[in-house]
Order: sequence, then C-alpha cells, then structure tokens
Amino acid sequence: MSAKIIVTCLALCLLYSTLTQGMTLSGTGLLNCKCLNTIRQFIHPRYRQQEVINYDCENVEVIITLTTGISVCVDPSQPWVQRIINKKISEREQK
Repeated sequence: MSAKIIVTCLALCLLYSTLTQGMTLSGTGLLNCKCLNTIRQFIHPRYRQQEVINYDCENVEVIITLTTGISVCVDPSQPWVQRIINKKISEREQK
C-alpha cells in the first residue's frame, strides 16, 4: 500500500513541475526568443537583406538576414546595431 502512495505522490509532483514550467515559459514570452548567441562584428549594409527587432524577449534581439539567406543575431549594445534600432523606431513612428 505504501508503495502505491509513494508512486502516486511522485507522479503528482512530476505532473505539477511540468505544468508550472510550461506556464512560466509561455507567460514570459521566452518561447519567441531566437538568439542564443550574438556576434559583435560589423555587417556592411550591402550584405544585409532584412533587419528584424524582437522586443518579446528579456533582452532585445536584433536579427539580420544576410543576402545569402543566413540569419544572424547581432549584439544590440554595439553602436552600429544601435543605429539600426533607432532607424527602425523612427520608421515605426512615422507610420
């Protein structure tokens, strides 16, 4: 009898931890984050196809799609990336 109680308690604990973990992730918006690492190296505008800013994460993500089709996450604290962010903000305000 005690083995059944222990197994039931362990199963309930596992279920509880799984449910609360999922709620925490979806509540913070971390599921939309795409950048695990960022680069600081300057990327010339002629090699940039698209620039996307993701505000849904704890840290702002700037994702640049290169003309080769590869997406690269860049460090938003870099001065050249700050200019991209400011440009995107001013374009959004003009709309």
